[in-house]
Amino acid sequence: MEKDKFYLIAGPWFWTVVGRYVRHANLQDIELADAVYFTFTGATFDVLCRDGMNSKSKYHGPLPEGSLFPAQGLKIPWLAETPWIRRSKK
Repeated sequence: MEKDKFYLIAGPWFWTVVGRYVRHANLQDIELADAVYFTFTGATFDVLCRDGMNSKSKYHGPLPEGSLFPAQGLKIPWLAETPWIRRSKK
């Protein structure tokens, strides 16, 4: 993972997060900024990462800065827009 790039992270226990990678806090956790989480993605991950949110996507956030998430799980570069961020960081 590269610092300041956005990733979709699909972790254990059916949670999905999109956020800007900050750092590995330790062996178990990564720190994200400008992050949101999904309760329903509304698309497969490849489509979501390429095209972004759709009318069925239910996301919540942004989450507090410095939020930690488990380092395990699938990580896919997020290439779509980040509409939950008011200022452009892309």
